[in-house]
Amino acid sequence: MRKKGFFAKIFSFQRGDGTLYVIGILGAVAAVSYLLAGGILPAIEQNPQDAQHVQIDETSVFSDRDNLQLVNIMPVFSGTPTPTLSETPTPTEEPTPTTGPGTPTPTPRPTRTPTPSRTPTPTPTPINACLNTTSIDLLIDLSYSMRNNDKDIELRNALEAFRKSLFGNVRVAIQVFGSPDSFSGGAEERLPFVRYVSDPSRVASAIQNLRPGALGGTYMKEGFELALEKIRAEKNRRPGYQYVTILFSDGVPEVSGAFGPDECVAEARDGDGNYRCFAKAQDPRRFGLDSDMKGLVDKVYSVAIYDDTPGTTDQQLIDPLKDLLKDVASGRSSPYYQDTTIRTPSQLTTIFKAIVNGICK
Repeated sequence: MRKKGFFAKIFSFQRGDGTLYVIGILGAVAAVSYLLAGGILPAIEQNPQDAQHVQIDETSVFSDRDNLQLVNIMPVFSGTPTPTLSETPTPTEEPTPTTGPGTPTPTPRPTRTPTPSRTPTPTPTPINACLNTTSIDLLIDLSYSMRNNDKDIELRNALEAFRKSLFGNVRVAIQVFGSPDSFSGGAEERLPFVRYVSDPSRVASAIQNLRPGALGGTYMKEGFELALEKIRAEKNRRPGYQYVTILFSDGVPEVSGAFGPDECVAEARDGDGNYRCFAKAQDPRRFGLDSDMKGLVDKVYSVAIYDDTPGTTDQQLIDPLKDLLKDVASGRSSPYYQDTTIRTPSQLTTIFKAIVNGICK
């Protein structure tokens, strides 16, 4: 009779044999637990791709591989793994701004607006200080010769620049002289004394209307007499003013018909037979008019423009002209006497601006 093995004995117990029954059940449970914990499950974890191929290492309780009968006791089926549901993160709510008291933001202290430093009122220059109480009289030669070489145009430009240098309460007047055929009696008033700031356009118009006479003759004496009359009347009305006279001429005084040393301060002849006479009858010095003017006003300026072309009668009379204008001025040199030539007529503008800027010096 064939001898039963251990497991055969366990599973072939007789009904009613309770002890063997319990022992058999416990043994079977222990065996299965050992296999699962120490052998089969670790092997399955090492090779999850083929759950039916279980590798048992040499330390396994079943060292006899031929007797391994329980390889498929608990087969692990391969297949598509059930996806693990990822937990959707709950969005973090943004914190509600704290409306209650917290750490207060320091309020910057207001910057103190600096008190602007007081700008001192500039002290008026002497020019600014005295022109407001100055009356300027312009005595202008408009004889026929002023037409030559555009001298009249340059004169108007110079006087316009002079006018633009004026301001405030300064007062201005204009008298002209030339031939009696062009100007009544040889001299006329073109602008009575006016307050410049009150009527600058009137002054500008008077300057732009200065035009030379149509005939010869330079009646300077009549011009001086008219200017003295107007200045005296103005000075009586405004005794507190400073009075200034500016004389302009391009040649010596001349009259028709004067001839010879008894009638001429100087004579000139050119190659064409032209003759000119510096007429004594129109020399203001012979009548003391230059001294009267210097005694009446505070300053007298004189300006000459001449033709210095060699051989001309103008060139021959330059020295007598200069002597005359130097004598009637407050001084025989700059700033009271100044001159230029027809080659540099624009220099007149510089001269007149220098005069107005130097009146109060």
